[in-house]
Amino acid sequence: MKKLCAFLIFLASYGGLLAQYHATVTYSTRDGMLSSELSSVFVDSKGYVWTSSASGLSRFDGQSFRNFTVEDGLALNNVYSIREDAQGRIWCNHGESSYNSFFSVIEGERARPIPFTERYGFEATLEYNPYDKELWAVSRGAQGIWVYDPARDTFQLKYQNEEGTIYFFYSADPFRNRLLTIRNNPPSSRAPVDLKKLENGKWEYIVDAPIYNINLLYAFGLPAGGILAVTLKGEWIQYHAESGWTPFIPENKQPDSFDFFDQPGIVQVKPTGRPSVWELIDISARYPLGLKFLFFSNHPITAGLETAKRAPDGTYWIASRNGLIHLFPAFVDCPIRENTWFLSDLHAIAEARDGRVWFGSYTYGFSLFDGKEVRQGPDFTAPYQKVLPGTLLDEKGDMMFWLEGDSSRSVNGLLRLDGESKADWIIRDTLGFFLTRAYDGQIGYGLAGHGLAISTPTPDCPGCKKILGPEKGMKLLNVITAVKDRFGRWWMGRPSAGLACYDPVLDTVFSYLRTDQKLDYGVMSSQMDSRGNLWFGTTHGLCFYPTTKDIDYASFRPREAFIPIGLEEMGPSQVNMLKILDEETLLAGNQQGIALIDLKSFYETGQARVYFFQEKDGYSGPGTEQNCVWVDRKGQVWIGSDAGAHRFNPKYFIRSDRPPAFEVDSLTFGNRAYLMPSVAGKRIRIKQSRYGANLAVFLTPQHDPVRPAHLFFSYKLSSDSTFSTPSKNRLIEFPNLAPGAYTLQVRAHKDGLVSEIREVRFRIPRSFWETPWPWLISAILLAAGYWFLQVNRNRQKMEKNKLQVQAIVNQLNPHFINNALQWVQIRVYKDQEAVSVISKLGENIRLVFKNSREKKAFHSLKEEMLLVENYLFIQKKRFGNQLEYQLPDASQLERFGQVQVPLMQVQIHCENAVEHGIRNKEDMGMVRIGLEGDADYLHITVEDDGIGRRRAGEIGSKGTQQGTKMLENLRDIFNKRNILPITYEYEDDIFLDSKGEGHGTRVHIRIPKSYRYEFD
Repeated sequence: MKKLCAFLIFLASYGGLLAQYHATVTYSTRDGMLSSELSSVFVDSKGYVWTSSASGLSRFDGQSFRNFTVEDGLALNNVYSIREDAQGRIWCNHGESSYNSFFSVIEGERARPIPFTERYGFEATLEYNPYDKELWAVSRGAQGIWVYDPARDTFQLKYQNEEGTIYFFYSADPFRNRLLTIRNNPPSSRAPVDLKKLENGKWEYIVDAPIYNINLLYAFGLPAGGILAVTLKGEWIQYHAESGWTPFIPENKQPDSFDFFDQPGIVQVKPTGRPSVWELIDISARYPLGLKFLFFSNHPITAGLETAKRAPDGTYWIASRNGLIHLFPAFVDCPIRENTWFLSDLHAIAEARDGRVWFGSYTYGFSLFDGKEVRQGPDFTAPYQKVLPGTLLDEKGDMMFWLEGDSSRSVNGLLRLDGESKADWIIRDTLGFFLTRAYDGQIGYGLAGHGLAISTPTPDCPGCKKILGPEKGMKLLNVITAVKDRFGRWWMGRPSAGLACYDPVLDTVFSYLRTDQKLDYGVMSSQMDSRGNLWFGTTHGLCFYPTTKDIDYASFRPREAFIPIGLEEMGPSQVNMLKILDEETLLAGNQQGIALIDLKSFYETGQARVYFFQEKDGYSGPGTEQNCVWVDRKGQVWIGSDAGAHRFNPKYFIRSDRPPAFEVDSLTFGNRAYLMPSVAGKRIRIKQSRYGANLAVFLTPQHDPVRPAHLFFSYKLSSDSTFSTPSKNRLIEFPNLAPGAYTLQVRAHKDGLVSEIREVRFRIPRSFWETPWPWLISAILLAAGYWFLQVNRNRQKMEKNKLQVQAIVNQLNPHFINNALQWVQIRVYKDQEAVSVISKLGENIRLVFKNSREKKAFHSLKEEMLLVENYLFIQKKRFGNQLEYQLPDASQLERFGQVQVPLMQVQIHCENAVEHGIRNKEDMGMVRIGLEGDADYLHITVEDDGIGRRRAGEIGSKGTQQGTKMLENLRDIFNKRNILPITYEYEDDIFLDSKGEGHGTRVHIRIPKSYRYEFD
């Protein structure tokens, strides 16, 4: 287990008002637990948190609860306590006390009952011996210890005791003693309790002096060689050979640092005597003085040593009668309560020379924390009420605060407090919002209406100040934050206005105002790191700016120069506070919480580790106040929010370097599931379902006991250009996916780390009626049937059938067949020409069939021109001398014929030229098709001298536009997958008639020579 520093919260005198408590979060049935009235809590080796109650067992993975009851295989719903064996199985003691007749064991997601008394004839309690890695059933009445054999799934007697009932077992380091208490009489009597240990399978006394009239709970070796015992009343006693049993009172002092011990220890919760205030004590053989934490809870705490457990991340879980409490040693709250109302409207925090922390409120003036409680400021601060943002220590260690006057005392200025008895003005009749000291000692004063003032390290020198105001080019006016970069430039910000930079060489301020609130950056906070680069808290989130010596101020744009950081974890909300904690750590606070940014990881890998804290992580802000942050002499960070003051100790925060990991569990479509990893690496062939076309993918994360609630997932489907916004949802759903082949890519995010990408490949099939085959087959059958009916039936029947077939053909509306058959019905008896038309028609049908079989929506230009030639041939037969056409010559086709083009890309434009341009013309019309090419594009032109698109629209000759719409849809689908797009362009009225009126249309089709059509 990683080491972590701890601190001791000192108790105020009895009856005092303590205003500082460690942060807690409480989970209840509203969060998915079986019951809020808990009997015990247990943290297993994987970091899962288990709770027991009369209603069953609940397991918490950091995000959600998984419950177990008799319906899931438990012997009884009433669970008394929980143990874990060497194989990671979870065991339950059932019943109302530690001894019971039934156990249950949970392996993975399955539970099964073990009727112990029925099998072995006596009651027992389960304990785990970590040094021998044995699960013990300690008997009552049988005077022995039965050890579980996982190979046989049975308990076998291993250690037998003849002298009395074994009452309790405990193992402790460094002595590796297996300590047991042996009681000769019932616990309620005044009989002695003996301490024994197992040595080579034999019972040996540890001390000769028994303990009388005491209910022993735990015992372990002390470094001094004594034995420490904890009573049910929370009393401490120790044994020494010289003095025997004596009370043990830990020294009332705080060690500089404590390592969290990974040996077994005691975690105990007891009342403090103050209403709703509890004390958690963590103690072990290595640290007998213990670690103590105070927390506030209205919930009664469950009695006994099953009450609280330490988790791998250094936090604590506590079982109460009203829910599961999560305690965070890293966070201490000074909440706004009846006795701390003066923390409302908190704007400023600073630490005086005597170590007391001062708070400044805009409504209630000054208050301070003296190490025990938060109280109002001394009498000499009473006249000073409206404290504004901005604090700093002068060269003597005195505190400086900006104040605003009120109606009775119209004094604005910078006030100095020594923290003891004196207050005096440094600046009067000037309003400000910010103070900072640069690396060279210069002080920056953010002023209201006047820009930024900069001075020497001594703030009492009025003549040493230089004002960077409107006369220098400053347009922000109010300066909310400022930072001096390594090249001597001052950067200033105001969230509502923008950013400004003062260049001392040019002696000019360059302002960059927000003209677009959605795009332009306003700046609320700023810091320079140890590498000389800048960090800005903006209206659009946290941003990084790598400074350079030379800047082109004319072309500089913050939204282009700034690099967003931590958007996945923190989001894009305004960052109100920034503070460099050390060379490798930046603290940021926005409107949802606070974050630690690991600068070392950012500079080494380009990807910052960002640890974000919200209420469920111990920070109960929720947001942060404007630059209201202070780091005290102990390295603890004080943060102001709407909820009061919060203290964060970074030493208490355990970081996990484990990359996030997960598996794709299964995929479902309709009512059918496809399990992983049996189909991993393969393309899953989805079967059609009559239960809908919704597809769902289920993800199973690998549990990380450190910050498990911060696991997010993002995904990208096939041609998506970017991954989705990260979400905690472990279910990815796609409603009504169109038929086709897909590749789903999923990745996990945690604290700035990104997992390997998992791919799932699948194919959604088309139903038969969604394929082109029914339409093509129907078209062929209808055409053949129509021809047969025309030849073999009389004119009367032929006319009747013609109308029926025509209605069906109009429904299908295949473009070239429809127009060809209109001519066939007139010229049916002119066999030679009919044969030639049908031949051309059949050639086009075969070409369409070929592409349909290959599931292609594209073919070569040579094939497309064959469609066009056949179509125009048929139309020439139809219109006679009214239509002429001109096609590209053979050399052009030879040059460009192998370029791939979308199906019917030219043919439909030819059809529009004939049907809507030339057909409505009184004299002969001409259709010309041209081909040109350059390095990237094939340029096709379709030109006609018909009436033109404008005139065709006026007379209602538009058609259904289905062909053009199909082309546009096809083009849009393909263009999304390519860099160079297919484009159309129309030229109208390209010819002039004798009256000077325009007519004719030219269509420019540009198709990239290198173009991707395939989807797989």
